[in-house]
Amino acid sequence: MKQEDKKVINLSNNRSITQENYEILAKKFKEQIERADHFMWKVSRLFDEAFTKYEHSNPNARKLKDFEVHEKRQEAQKIDFKFRKELEKSKEQLELGVLQYGIDIRDEEENDE
Repeated sequence: MKQEDKKVINLSNNRSITQENYEILAKKFKEQIERADHFMWKVSRLFDEAFTKYEHSNPNARKLKDFEVHEKRQEAQKIDFKFRKELEKSKEQLELGVLQYGIDIRDEEENDE
């Protein structure tokens, strides 16, 4: 691809970047958001395992009382829900932000809707 063929995007801070590089940057950022979302899911799963007293619970530690177990699980679910909601909002803002420059990084299944 020739340099003249690459579309240049002027950002609001008086700097320019090629559309190709901007798309790569946006996709990598989106991947990191999705990665963080995955880890929050994993944390939620681990809390559930601890709640049910299977894997990843420590049998050498003091056993939690029933009300403590329920409080911990509710706290984990609340944090998980809040963080995943923030991640989804950030992902949507990123997708809409780059869409204004003609770059579509939305997932295929989202485009079908």
